[in-house]
Amino acid sequence: MSLGPFGRAEAAREDVLVVIPFQVSADRYSMFVGLQASNLERIQAYDPAEVAAGDLPPPYDRLRLQDIIIGWVTPEDLTAIEDGVAACDIRGVMQRLTRGYRYRPDRGDGQPAELVN
Repeated sequence: MSLGPFGRAEAAREDVLVVIPFQVSADRYSMFVGLQASNLERIQAYDPAEVAAGDLPPPYDRLRLQDIIIGWVTPEDLTAIEDGVAACDIRGVMQRLTRGYRYRPDRGDGQPAELVN
């Protein structure tokens, strides 16, 4: 087992809880949390998932969290995330990960978050 960011143990690829913060205004950010099958298995066994938002690097440590978007991530999505992050294309990554988004205000949906360039 290797150490990942912030000195934490790094999980196997299929066990990773994907966390992608992205800036949505001058003083706010949103966070996408992507679940995989193994994450759901753990949660169903009452082993909660955790995101240490206070440990995020700059600029997120100075921004206010606006909302958390929870979605599904496949192994193919993981590869696309890695490629998109390497190419600095967070907008493209987020478009892929939220491709099925349907705005449903009747079910309490807020407006979808938009990236700040």
